[in-house]
Amino acid sequence: GKRFFEMSSKTALEVVASLTPDLDLQAALLGQFGDTGQTPSTESFFMHASVANHYFSGGWYPRGGSSTIARGIVPVIERTGGRVLVGPRAQPKDGKRGVSQILIENGRAAGVQMFNGDKIYAKKVISAAGVFNTYKKLLVESTIPSFFKQEYLTARSKIDKIGHSCSFVYLFVGMEGTVESLGLRSSNIWVWPDRDYDKMINAFYEDPEKADMPMFLGFPCAKDSTWSTRFPGKANAVILAMCKYDWFDEWKDQPQGKRGEKYDKLKLMFENRILEEGLYKYYPKTRGTVKHTSVGSSLTFNHFLNSERGEVYGLEAHPERFAPEDWLRPESSLPDLFLTGQDVTTLGVTGALMSGILTAHSVLGYGNPMDIMSGRNLVEDIWHLDAKFAEQGKDRYGQPKSKTA
Repeated sequence: GKRFFEMSSKTALEVVASLTPDLDLQAALLGQFGDTGQTPSTESFFMHASVANHYFSGGWYPRGGSSTIARGIVPVIERTGGRVLVGPRAQPKDGKRGVSQILIENGRAAGVQMFNGDKIYAKKVISAAGVFNTYKKLLVESTIPSFFKQEYLTARSKIDKIGHSCSFVYLFVGMEGTVESLGLRSSNIWVWPDRDYDKMINAFYEDPEKADMPMFLGFPCAKDSTWSTRFPGKANAVILAMCKYDWFDEWKDQPQGKRGEKYDKLKLMFENRILEEGLYKYYPKTRGTVKHTSVGSSLTFNHFLNSERGEVYGLEAHPERFAPEDWLRPESSLPDLFLTGQDVTTLGVTGALMSGILTAHSVLGYGNPMDIMSGRNLVEDIWHLDAKFAEQGKDRYGQPKSKTA
């Protein structure tokens, strides 16, 4: 515990600089900072080390793309009596969809209210909307009970102090050709034009049209073993560059897809630069093969993901995020309100997945002294349950396995 907080309270640059004075080596060791969205001079060493460590054995990619995760989870939820809803059936006049607030009744979280006025009651409420949305939008201050008020206000204060993570401009590219014919690779490329990362990012933020552009290049088609079967003769790329939300702020109140010529011109500038300085430079065989492009800005994130300033990693990975005061945890002091998602643990897919396990532990009551002494945990219990069902000729949901001829 003490050693963890000692290291998490330091920045990545602070730790690496203490290990070597060689600036090129420092830059190499810190080059994965794009995965946390902060330059090494401000990101927590713990967060940077965690990202680097989880790549030591390589990366993994879901067969069929990331949408297979949802397609796999939703049937399980529905099979066990749950439902997955995306916005209300009738869209309100103001265009807002989904949950407007968490209902608090009789001193506990009692359910949620939709923008169209529908109320959905539940025994427990689990918010995976991130701490910004949960504490700044979904929890309404006038409904907060007195015993929860201090925790609520402290969380809001810390959120303001730590702030949002970075935003990105995304370029989605569709191409004619195969992975092999275009010379695409499955590994990612982070392009950093300068070893002084603060200088590089600040220069780009000040002059996005002319300053050297730092960017990321990845090719889902080269990672997905099912791609060539599903999309023969096709290839795709996802290329992104860090950006400032302020570049797009003037159009925040304009509807998606109808933000005007000036906004479209700005996106086109990014598209052209990314193609010329990224895709065509590092993969020259792709020139002349691009058949489709689509640019996503910070406002695109806000529209589809309900983010606030286009943040892609939720809370910033500042050392204060990992302070000894355990304010980011699954269980709140408001009865029946739980949090989950990357803000509860660490950013990214891995952090979000692990937060789900931690939150499930809290909801199901794991973690009592007997559990700690015996080493009992939810994951191993599920494994044992799977084995028990297998012995009984049942699938992992406890249903009889279908017999095939």
